[in-house]
Amino acid sequence: MAEGATESRSRDGWARTSALLALTFNINRDPKKQRAVSPDAFNPWAEKGKAKAPQQRVPLTVLRDVFVRPDGKPNGGKRRGSRRKRT
Repeated sequence: MAEGATESRSRDGWARTSALLALTFNINRDPKKQRAVSPDAFNPWAEKGKAKAPQQRVPLTVLRDVFVRPDGKPNGGKRRGSRRKRT
């Protein structure tokens, strides 16, 4: 088995195992004393402490510019061909 395939199989196995461990932990925890835990807390392959890229806020007009044509009609939804039976 190739080294990449071995690592991939290990990651997949730990993803499943950590999901079961998180489920077991969250079922048995005291909600008043403890917070819910994600599967990443039990997964040794999970990247911890990695900073997420900051999200950029943009006005909603950007969506209009992307999804609406200049003539005011929505983009997409064009049917190719006819659905009627030809006789």
